Amino acid sequence: MPTYFVRKTGSDAAAGTSAATAWLTLAKALGAAGIASGDTVWIGAGTYRETVTVAMASATVATRVVADVDGSQTGDAGPVIWTGHTTNDTTAPPTAIATLTLAGRDFLTFERVVMISTGRSGVNAPSLIDAITETSINITFQDCALISHQGSVLAQVNGAAGVVLNWTFNRCLIHHQAASVSDSAWLSIVPGAHTADWDLNFYVNNCRVFAPASGVRLEPSVKGGGGPGGVRLTNNTFFGGDPVFSVINAGTTPACSFNNNLVAGAVSCLNAEILGYITENYNRITAATARTNVTAGANTVTAATHAPLLEIGQTGFAGGALRPYLEPLGGSPLLGFGNVGGATVDLYNRPRPAGGPILNAVGALERGNSAAKETTVTQAGTAAIKITGPGYQDFQVPVNTGTVTLSVYARKNASYTGTAPQLQVRHGAGVGVADAAVTHTAAADTWEQLSLAITPTVAGIVTVRLLSNSTAAAGIAYFDTFGVA
Repeated sequence: MPTYFVRKTGSDAAAGTSAATAWLTLAKALGAAGIASGDTVWIGAGTYRETVTVAMASATVATRVVADVDGSQTGDAGPVIWTGHTTNDTTAPPTAIATLTLAGRDFLTFERVVMISTGRSGVNAPSLIDAITETSINITFQDCALISHQGSVLAQVNGAAGVVLNWTFNRCLIHHQAASVSDSAWLSIVPGAHTADWDLNFYVNNCRVFAPASGVRLEPSVKGGGGPGGVRLTNNTFFGGDPVFSVINAGTTPACSFNNNLVAGAVSCLNAEILGYITENYNRITAATARTNVTAGANTVTAATHAPLLEIGQTGFAGGALRPYLEPLGGSPLLGFGNVGGATVDLYNRPRPAGGPILNAVGALERGNSAAKETTVTQAGTAAIKITGPGYQDFQVPVNTGTVTLSVYARKNASYTGTAPQLQVRHGAGVGVADAAVTHTAAADTWEQLSLAITPTVAGIVTVRLLSNSTAAAGIAYFDTFGVA
């Protein structure tokens, strides 16, 4: 399928088919004379002050809008900011319109984009994402930052009766600072009335959500003979909410679900109009009211007896690298707490599980970079690192053009089970290097040198990951004598 390009140095009169002939605006890319079904458009770094109503012919297969944050496609590395503040960041937008209006278009995936609402105040302020007047199906927001302020809803999703929406918010950072009004949910889903229950197939996974007012609300305006279900919230961290998740006029076949989520500082968490609308399990909930008309999950903890061992920036006091906000600390009871969802990565695309325990952490974040110093089991010298249980350690390695060989000695103990320890190269697209991995093949308690040869096309940085895939908590991977040649 064709690939197109948008850059701040482009022109909407250009062909858009290469970085040198890029378009200038997102409106052009998503307009009637822009991309088509199945295409990909790469967006170069910069701030795009646009409110866009999608006008392309509705896609029938996955169609991607991707921020080129590493510059590997457009040559413009950095964040892509798409904002409804069309004049500047301090002037109110001239019109009350959503930053993105889908207008009934389907099969669109937005990746790595920072999206900002128009910022108009009031209950009837426009959404950041508008799917109100026409049904849009198969919509995905992945690895995006979605920021709404002063508006009533961050994303408004309506749908015709009985239609399977197939929407996903995956690995997104969501910040919704709205007025404390009854319709200030960050995500409002309003399907039509139907004669039977049906599955919306709507997912919010691996997201971190700051929404002090209201959270996710499923509420058809009228309930027919049946109602919608299948809104599934899994592996998320929610900060604030009143409630975090509410369901009204819904169905029970299937029910909505709330699993493996971490809820902090909420007034209320789960609110169902009728028992059976929401099922929940493996959650850690801190809220004045944990549930209304929701049966308690057998493995959910609501009592304030677990120490809140979470990262809030304290590592920086000791001069260490800052860790993601609300990541579990080492030894936290939130690590290894969850056991549902089937997710293999967390909010930042890091392996699940990680940080030692063999079960997933509750919420959106695992504990990354979990290696410890090892002075007894070493290959050479007096200092190696070890990773106990599943986990990894990342290093940022500067490289020049030409062939570069990365190497490390690896070892596993007799308790290690699962895929053997690995040396990986990741995030090298900006220097022309594809992801790669090499796996330890020697017997237990045997050092083996692992090597990867890469050929950067430009100087820059690659991420080297030392990975333990142990499925046993007592399994240990050792690494020593790292080399770059």
